[in-house]
Amino acid sequence: MDDDETRRVELPGEATPPTPPDAPPPIDGPALPPPPPAPAIVPPWPPAASRPAAIDVGAILGRTFDTLGREWSLYLALAVPAGLGGFASAALTPPLQEIASRPGIASFADQVPGYAGQLLIAFIGIVASLAMIVATDGYWRGTSVGLSDAVGRAAGSLPRAVGLFLLAMALGLGIGLAFVLVALLVLVLGPLGAILLVVAAFVLFPVAIWVSARLSLILPVLVLEQTPVLGVIGRTWSLTRGNALALFLTALVIGIASLIPTWGGALFSLFVDNRLVAGIALGLASMVVAPLGAIWTVLAWGTITGAPYRDSEVMATGRGRVLGFGLVAGVGMILVLAGGGLAASGSAEFLRLTGN
Repeated sequence: MDDDETRRVELPGEATPPTPPDAPPPIDGPALPPPPPAPAIVPPWPPAASRPAAIDVGAILGRTFDTLGREWSLYLALAVPAGLGGFASAALTPPLQEIASRPGIASFADQVPGYAGQLLIAFIGIVASLAMIVATDGYWRGTSVGLSDAVGRAAGSLPRAVGLFLLAMALGLGIGLAFVLVALLVLVLGPLGAILLVVAAFVLFPVAIWVSARLSLILPVLVLEQTPVLGVIGRTWSLTRGNALALFLTALVIGIASLIPTWGGALFSLFVDNRLVAGIALGLASMVVAPLGAIWTVLAWGTITGAPYRDSEVMATGRGRVLGFGLVAGVGMILVLAGGGLAASGSAEFLRLTGN
């Protein structure tokens, strides 16, 4: 054996691995790269729209009175049409004791001009409500909004508001027709129909409250978004999902706060003989109450949609809410105390005329 040859000696227990008959011959050159890893599982698509943000009832209420207290002069100016509507309603409607003493005091034809005037004032009041929504959105975005700016933008939204009004009227006619059919069914069924009507009333009352809460933000959606008129109701319904209870509680507290001035104005309207005084009282009550609905709905809309609201120093410290609440409660207490005293004699006269 030559020196340059090497003999391989197999050790005990070691064996040369057999070569498979169909194994490919070894390939000269660099090794192939390893195969790529198996693809990971693709996660599902995120939902098309995130869940609307929950609103804080206390924060919305506090901010509502903050806004009214800080910018009370602008809101009272914008609420003048609401005050004129209250004035017209009281001035053109006789007190209860006059109605009791002279039934049929005026025919329907005689009252048409008054109804037309109230309708015109109500139409102007719609523009005022839209202007309050514009002003509230501007203030909480940190933008100064003047009277002309608010009214101008509100007038631009008026065609959309008219379209929404016509749509709501059509829905109302459909609901009214359904009630007529139900009434006819009750008459046909007799006592059983009356029982079913009572049960239906207990069921439909909470449903009506729930629906009204779900649609409470319809005007901010109409004015502050570019949603088509036919889609405003659907957009509002989707936006308020999960917030119906909070919206109802907010509206309830606002309604309770508005009850004192409304009650005071109603005392003047029902029992005070001097219709000029009654009109002024009801108009004043309407002016201090009207901004509350516009303000709180805009703030709730902004919270749910994530609008970039920025608290001013006055609003952040809460100094405005004392003035705002004091304005509503103070006017309400004055009207209740003064109206109660003036209404006492009127109510006694009404009871005497009706024989009670």
